[in-house]
Amino acid sequence: AQAAKTANDKASAVRALNEEMKRTGASGKEVQQIAEAMVHKSSVNDMTAYEVALLAKNLEAELAKRAGA
Repeated sequence: AQAAKTANDKASAVRALNEEMKRTGASGKEVQQIAEAMVHKSSVNDMTAYEVALLAKNLEAELAKRAGA
């Protein structure tokens, strides 16, 4: 049951990330670079649900930082 919950949480986090990417207009490459900087992983397949959720939550701020840099 725990494995199913974890998979469900991750699927939900990935959906949130995809929605955030659409909303902010972030490219896959930008998200990959931000992911590498934030959690030192470049693929959501390698991330935990928490890491994906963290990426989704901070995507807009990280994009803004990069745009302002």
